[in-house]
Amino acid sequence: MSRKINFIVALLTIFVFANSSFASVSTTVDLSTGVNVGALGNPLYPIGGRDDYWIVRSVLGNPLPPNTSSWITSFGSGWNTIPGTRPIFGNNNNVGTSEYERCFCLESTAKASLTLTMRADNKANLFLNSYFANPIVQALVNNTFNNNIPAVQFTYTAQNGLKVGKNCIRVRVNNESGPTGFALKATLQGFGVHDTYQESCCNVGGPVFSEAFREAPQSGLTPPGKNR
Repeated sequence: MSRKINFIVALLTIFVFANSSFASVSTTVDLSTGVNVGALGNPLYPIGGRDDYWIVRSVLGNPLPPNTSSWITSFGSGWNTIPGTRPIFGNNNNVGTSEYERCFCLESTAKASLTLTMRADNKANLFLNSYFANPIVQALVNNTFNNNIPAVQFTYTAQNGLKVGKNCIRVRVNNESGPTGFALKATLQGFGVHDTYQESCCNVGGPVFSEAFREAPQSGLTPPGKNR
């Protein structure tokens, strides 16, 4: 009997150690637009291709089917690049607002950070896990075409938006005329960080499952009192 108990204790110890060791390794995940993280070396998607990891939620206020891959657009005349990205759009250059999403999973928020650099045409709001509660990253002027306007930069941590479980970035882009799109360099660092598509930890019933974006979407680009 004692041998059986000792064996079970040993197995549980190995299991706990394996899981804690996995979560104790700091890793980096590239969540940038236009990056094929499913291919060796994380190459950029070709112009005119599709980004399988950034989905289009809506175009001009009209919802699209779930998991609609975004389109890789070419750089317009005078567009500034962000190294390691390609700009994406919803395959529609009409005037109006489009929304995009990219999700990931965190087993721990200890020392976790999400570092962002964004350019957009014409304007964009970036939300993390909430339309209202967390800081909003805003490109309030067209910083894609204008060399004098720097890219928007921001870092999220556990103190201002990151949480254990499923996290989602949503970007709303407002087009006023001509070509539209946005490019985002997004680098996630932390312990036990994963792309949601690769791991079951964030799925319903998973060990750290949690919902993101419980609130209903807000109309317009700028929630009251949330300029950042």
